[in-house]
Amino acid sequence: MVEYTLALLLVAAAPNATSENREAFARCLKDHVRTSLEQKVSAQTFGSSLAAACKDKEVALRSALIAADLALGLKRAASEKSAGEQLADYRIMAKEDFEAAEKNP
Repeated sequence: MVEYTLALLLVAAAPNATSENREAFARCLKDHVRTSLEQKVSAQTFGSSLAAACKDKEVALRSALIAADLALGLKRAASEKSAGEQLADYRIMAKEDFEAAEKNP
């Protein structure tokens, strides 16, 4: 009974943590794009800096995504793969946003 209650609490808390971490990571990447545009960095410099940007937020989101999946009964390997793909998508979108803004100031 205690295990069941704990599992329910984890499932209930996971979406909130995931949502908050998702928003924090997206906001951090958006700020990185904006700052890079303001500093007029080159696309190459931006690409290099993007890989290291927002690592703390990325780690928090990755953990939240995996925890939510595991609480739903998904296998760890599938959950880690899914989290990695989602995080890569965020970075791709940030790069595309930078490139679009750089071409159309």
